[in-house]
Amino acid sequence: MNNLKVFEDGNFSLVEDFEICAKANQVVKEEDMLRIMPAYFSGLARYYFKTINKGQTLEYKASCEVMNKRFSSKPEVAANDLITCRKGSLEQFNAFALRVKELVNAAYPSFTYIDKEILHKVKFIKGLEEYYSKEIVLYKKIETLDEAINKCWELLAAEKLYANGATCSLINQYSDAAAIDTIMDHLD
Repeated sequence: MNNLKVFEDGNFSLVEDFEICAKANQVVKEEDMLRIMPAYFSGLARYYFKTINKGQTLEYKASCEVMNKRFSSKPEVAANDLITCRKGSLEQFNAFALRVKELVNAAYPSFTYIDKEILHKVKFIKGLEEYYSKEIVLYKKIETLDEAINKCWELLAAEKLYANGATCSLINQYSDAAAIDTIMDHLD
């Protein structure tokens, strides 16, 4: 099992590769395959495998089915999903960005790192609610996905701050009328 290739982005035959390796190493019982499967995975695949088997252990075939469904996204399917990818109303900006990154990486495995970074940002902005998209596009200094995410958080914070009708006026709304009249006299 020392020569097992661990999961990487773009490995669309994750479980199939594992089964070939396991059989080559004479591991054929499903319970043995299920037991050694996590050692084959790394990163997101290992974490995901552990979460699906937490509390209740799935059978080998059910585990394979879940892993294939999650990681065997063909580029064409991911590209179609990317076209309609929108941020959910309750979805955090970071979670949406991660979803966009996964779809871009699956849809365009042959793109360079720089090309993927650009596409991450563009697809993230396009998938946002109109208010956030417009504000980010108008703000010329945003060059990366992380900067776009941070700008979204800033906009949300400002939106929450002024949502209750907080005043932005330079004059305290609770000042007495005489003070306001004095200021107005100086302006004339």
